[in-house]
Amino acid sequence: MKLSSILVTLSVAGLLAACGGGTSGEIKQDNGNTTPPVATSGSAQGFWGGKTTEGRAIQGVVLSDGGYVFLYSGINAPTTLAGVVQGTGISDKTVAGYFSSSNTVQFSLEKSTRFTGTVAATYASKGAFTGIVSTLAGSIGFDLPYDSTYSDGATLKSLAGTWAATAVDTSQTLTIAESGALTGLVNGCAQTGTIKPRTDANVFDVTLTFGAAPCTFAGQSVAGVMFKNKTGALYGALTDSGRQYVVPYFGWIKQ
Repeated sequence: MKLSSILVTLSVAGLLAACGGGTSGEIKQDNGNTTPPVATSGSAQGFWGGKTTEGRAIQGVVLSDGGYVFLYSGINAPTTLAGVVQGTGISDKTVAGYFSSSNTVQFSLEKSTRFTGTVAATYASKGAFTGIVSTLAGSIGFDLPYDSTYSDGATLKSLAGTWAATAVDTSQTLTIAESGALTGLVNGCAQTGTIKPRTDANVFDVTLTFGAAPCTFAGQSVAGVMFKNKTGALYGALTDSGRQYVVPYFGWIKQ
């Protein structure tokens, strides 16, 4: 499915928007060989970050309920957002250390397209997360170390303040209050919402509503997660209920 617009194309943040309405015309998943080697048993939940086999920077999280989101950069361009991978997976209890997902959505900034596909991975609990994302856009291979800040307690105090897409860019900001209130501004589009710490990880559940024009999706809402890992930067991805478009936060810097 072609993305109808890319509202923000800065190197570290953006809104990737796909055409609305139903699933007709979606690009179907790639059913190629996606089975990685077997790893040790345990839980796949955690922050995972590093580089893909192509040389892309990648940061993401797998939650205790199997939900996951990963944001990746261009090849050898670690500060340039290239796409988001999001979905829900299952840690197979009968196959030690195997994680799989059949409802993967990839929002590709490089191809201006939304793809569906799969994730097949193995994991060593609090050790490594290794696998392949497969869609018609191609494959993204990864072998990522665990980030122990996932186990730190989530507090609004740790995120409170104003975050920006880059250290010098004030056209894209997000202000987080200790009360859990959110206010955002992206190229003149005002946003409001709420952020709530999860009790099972150093991750936050977020809802965001777009204001009036010039917002492309005026009055519409998105939801998802945000997190601050050991890099100290803010990451996250919010989607509409049909996962037709995504609002990503890729390495936002606290002001």
